[in-house]
Amino acid sequence: MRFLLRNFHVFVFVSLSASIAFWVASHSDQAVEVAQPLVEDAVELHVMAENALREIGQLDLEKAADEAISYYVATLRMPSLLFERLSDELGEVSETMEKRGQSGPFPQIATPAAKDRPVPVGTGPSRYWRTGEDRHAKLSI
Repeated sequence: MRFLLRNFHVFVFVSLSASIAFWVASHSDQAVEVAQPLVEDAVELHVMAENALREIGQLDLEKAADEAISYYVATLRMPSLLFERLSDELGEVSETMEKRGQSGPFPQIATPAAKDRPVPVGTGPSRYWRTGEDRHAKLSI
């Protein structure tokens, strides 16, 4: 009895895994319908993460450190000057973001899916956001 109670979590995991496997085997169309949005979102997150890592790799840390020191010195001299410089920087950032928004949502760096793979590589916002569909409308648990 002690062995059963000590390893109860293993039995729960095995029974849950087996029941999910049987459900997927008997309802393969519904399983694909449930899993496809998750896979599309995972591919989108992968592309966005690669883009973010590429942009982080292009950062100049010495320039960022010099800028932080200049902000600190400016704040010590005149605290209101900090807010003026920050508003100028935020204005430049918003202009840059507007320019990027006009050129396209996200650059695609991953290769498109092969014809034998049913999952396309999506770029930009999720199809649920674009179409206004409810993501969980088709799920019935």
